[in-house]
Amino acid sequence: MGKIEGIKDIRADIDLNEVTFSGEQVDYEKVKQAVEEIGYQYGGKK
Repeated sequence: MGKIEGIKDIRADIDLNEVTFSGEQVDYEKVKQAVEEIGYQYGGKK
C-alpha cells in the first residue's frame, strides 16, 4: 500500500486485524486491489 499515490501514513493493528492509513486523493480501488492481492478482505472506506 505504501506505493499507492497519495498514501502518507499506514498503521497496522495485529490484534484487530486492521490496517488504517491517511492521505489525500487516494485511489481506493487500488487500495482494494492491493489488500485482496495479499489475501485479505477489503472493508471499505470508513
